[in-house]
Amino acid sequence: MTQDMFRTIVNETVSQNISTIVSQTVSQMLVELGIPGNRAPPAPPAQQPPNHPSRDVGRDDD
Repeated sequence: MTQDMFRTIVNETVSQNISTIVSQTVSQMLVELGIPGNRAPPAPPAQQPPNHPSRDVGRDDD
């Protein structure tokens, strides 16, 4: 795995984690404020494309 592939995977993971934390924090704040937060249906979970670089983590084919 190249450094660029590793960096891409780390950036995607960090971005997803930040999005999850922000969403959970905002939802919790709305609950605490008594504001209903279910105005829109939840988004479907993100799915990785079939040829995602993370499938090759640990391989030294390059």
